[in-house]
Amino acid sequence: MNLKKISILVFGLICISGYVAAQSAVPTPNPIQSQFSQESIEAYQESSESKLVTFFEYLTLYSTTKDENLKKQLKQNLYSLIESENTSLADFTDANLPEITLPYLLPKIENNYYHFSIQEEIFSDEPEPKNWTNYYELMVKQGNEAVTYSLGQEILFTPIEKKFGSKSKTVWEMKLGDITIE
Repeated sequence: MNLKKISILVFGLICISGYVAAQSAVPTPNPIQSQFSQESIEAYQESSESKLVTFFEYLTLYSTTKDENLKKQLKQNLYSLIESENTSLADFTDANLPEITLPYLLPKIENNYYHFSIQEEIFSDEPEPKNWTNYYELMVKQGNEAVTYSLGQEILFTPIEKKFGSKSKTVWEMKLGDITIE
């Protein structure tokens, strides 16, 4: 009798573990695509393109202005656009250093009159669960020298909980992630 109960118990555990394994193998839907219509996703991707343009306009202003108050404001604005201080950027000032972070890039471009401009239309790949990549050509000009880079820019799109008085709501935040030379 004990052997029969143990066999039933073992069989039950095997069935349950098989069910759990099967459930974990079911792919979870992409949060971006499950939360938003295709039109909304395209609108967010267009918005990310304008964030890129703004980011490089701020870098140009930071590099060319002498006004310390304006530099301080530009620096705050630049940091508000990126994911974190550790976000990896292409080093547009030194071909020997492929990657740099914003805290190291800003002093290198300050008062050196770099001009950053997106030359080719930005296009996006299909969104992943919480991000996508924008691809574009960037011209970096200093004096008479100009270099064009083919870049990939990670765009992070994450839900965050915002409190409005006693109510809270989930809103989606978009930040610029790593920039890589393609």
